[in-house]
Amino acid sequence: MKRFLFISLVVCFLLAGCGAESKIAEIKFGDWSEHKDDLLVNERSTFKINENITLAFESSDKFGTRSLGVHLYKASNSQLLDSWDVDVDPDWSSYSSEFQTSEDDELEPGEYEIAIFKDTSRIGEGKFTIE
Repeated sequence: MKRFLFISLVVCFLLAGCGAESKIAEIKFGDWSEHKDDLLVNERSTFKINENITLAFESSDKFGTRSLGVHLYKASNSQLLDSWDVDVDPDWSSYSSEFQTSEDDELEPGEYEIAIFKDTSRIGEGKFTIE
């Protein structure tokens, strides 16, 4: 009986631990959509220098917060290049935004990663290339 109870407790802890881990959504890249039904159009991961880039992602859960953090990294060395906060509705579960680096702050050709954070938890990530 004790062995059954122990095994049951271990299984419960393992299942609870697995359920507590949130899924990281894939960020997609492309062009801004003028239609509310589409988060973006012309999905792709390669862009030219100074080209507008739209990022979009859908979470399995509502954001439950009024602000998300967006971090831009150089993929080759994980160097944080820029970060900014975006305002969101706590009831939203998807987000899209268009950005472009200024001419003074132009991204060099290479691979980059965007990560989206809710507080300190990474909830979205994706990579794109500038050629």
